[in-house]
Amino acid sequence: MMEAKPPTHDRPSFTRGRTWSIGFHVILSSLALLAVCAMVNYLAHRHNQRIYLSNPASQKLSPLTVRTLSELTNTVKIVCFFDRREPLFGAVSALLKEFEALSDKVDLEFVDYRMPGRAEAVRARYKLAAEGEAGRVIFDANGKVRTVLSTELSEYAMTDNQQIRRTGFRGEQLFTSAILNVTQNAPVTAYFLQGHGEHNLNADDQGYSRFGTMLEHNNIKVRLLGPLLGTNAVPADCGLLVIGGPTRKFEPDEVVNIDRYLARGGRLLALFSINPNSRVSPVGVEALLYRWNIEVGFDYVQDLGQGQSGDANIILTGNYGSHAIVRALLRSRIKFVAPRSVSIRPTQQNTADAPKLTELLFTSDKGQLAAALDTKGNAELRRIGSIPLAVAGERGGIQGVGADTGSSRVVVVGESLFVSNALIVDAGNSDFANQIVNWLVSRDALLSEIGPSPLSEYQILLTEEQMTRVRWLFIGVIPGAVLVFGFFVWLRRRV
Repeated sequence: MMEAKPPTHDRPSFTRGRTWSIGFHVILSSLALLAVCAMVNYLAHRHNQRIYLSNPASQKLSPLTVRTLSELTNTVKIVCFFDRREPLFGAVSALLKEFEALSDKVDLEFVDYRMPGRAEAVRARYKLAAEGEAGRVIFDANGKVRTVLSTELSEYAMTDNQQIRRTGFRGEQLFTSAILNVTQNAPVTAYFLQGHGEHNLNADDQGYSRFGTMLEHNNIKVRLLGPLLGTNAVPADCGLLVIGGPTRKFEPDEVVNIDRYLARGGRLLALFSINPNSRVSPVGVEALLYRWNIEVGFDYVQDLGQGQSGDANIILTGNYGSHAIVRALLRSRIKFVAPRSVSIRPTQQNTADAPKLTELLFTSDKGQLAAALDTKGNAELRRIGSIPLAVAGERGGIQGVGADTGSSRVVVVGESLFVSNALIVDAGNSDFANQIVNWLVSRDALLSEIGPSPLSEYQILLTEEQMTRVRWLFIGVIPGAVLVFGFFVWLRRRV
C-alpha cells in the first residue's frame, strides 16, 4: 500500500526579484512610449502637415490664403461668435482652425452667443446688441474690425424642381478678405450726403445710426457730407457715396459733381424716398441714373402675393435676379414699404463702355405698379406682374469680377426705409445692405483666385409613421437588443 504524499502549498510563479524586474521594465517601456509621443507631437508642431480624408475637407487652402497668413506680422484676433448648433458651424470652425494652424499670429476664440458671460463681453466690445443674434466671425487687428455674417457664407442655387439648395461655402474667400482688410488695407470712408431731406445718422426710427454702425463693423468710416455746391466737391478719399432718401431737388452743379465722382471710379448707393412729393417731382439724381440706363419710377408698387399680413404695401420679397449681391440671399426675404420701381431702361446702346446692369429683386407675378397719386388721392394702375425694385450697375470693369480703380459701381433701390433703424433688423434687410456695401467697395477685388468650396446637401423625407418607427428603433429596439444579449452572456457564464 502506497503512502500518501503530504499536500503541497501553491508557490508563487515569480520570485520577488522577478516581479520587481517586470515592474521596472513596464515603467521603463511606459516612459519610452511617452517620450516617443512627445517627440512625435513636437515634430508635428514644427512640421505641420494636414492630411485630408473627407471630400468636403479636400478643398485645400489657396496659395493666396497661405501667403496672407504666412506674412502676418501683427496678431489678428478672430472671434467665432456662433451658435454651435448652426448648420455651418462645423465648416466655419474647421476652416478657422486651419488658419490658426498656419500662423501663430492668429488668436482664435470660439464664443457661443447663447451663453452668458463671455458672450455679453463680446457684444459690449463690438456693439452687437443692435444687430440681433446672427452668427458671425469677427476679425480684429490694428484697431480695425471686420465682421463676416453667417448669412454671407453660403451660395445658393435653384434646382430643377424649384428648390433652393446650398451649393457653395464662401468661408475662405471672405475670411482671407477680412484679414487683408484689417491688416493691410486702409479703411474705406463712406460719406452720407445731406441737405436735401436725406435720412440722418441719428437714433430715431427713420435714422441711419444702425446702418452706420454696420458700416463701422465692416472697417468703413462714416462721415456726413454737405451739399455739393461751389468748391464743395465729393472728397478725394470717398470710397462710397450714400444718397439716402432725398426729398428736395439737387442743384445742377451738385449732379455734375456726382457725375464727375462716378467718372473717376466712384461708388454710389442711391436709395429713393417714398415721400409722396418725391414720387411726383424728380430730385435731379434720376436724370444722372437715366444716362446709366437705370430708370427710377415715379410710382407706387404693391404686391398682392408677397404682402405682409395681407397688406400689399409692405412687401416681403424673395424673388432675386442673378448677381453676386443676392447670391447668398436666396433663403432670405427683404422687407420694403411701398417702394418705387427701379428698372433697366430699354435701349439700343451696346457700346464697349455701356454699363453692365442687373435687376436685383422683384415683386411676385401679382405685383402692381400704379402711377403717383393725383390731387384726389387716386392712382392709375399701369401694370400687373413682376416689377423690379433695385438695380446694380458697373461701368469700366467686367461684371462679377473685382473692379479695378478706374471702374464705377452703383446700386439703386426704390425704397430708403429698409436700412432705417426701424427696419434694418427686420427680415433679411441687414444682410441685403451688407451685401450691397461689400460689392460696392470691392471687398473681393484681391480674391478672384479663391472660389467657393462646393457643398452637398442631402434631404431624407419621412412620413410621420416612418419617423415613429425610426424613433422606436433608436430608443427601444437597439438598447433592448443590447440588454437581451448581455443577459444571455451573463446567464451563459453563470452556467
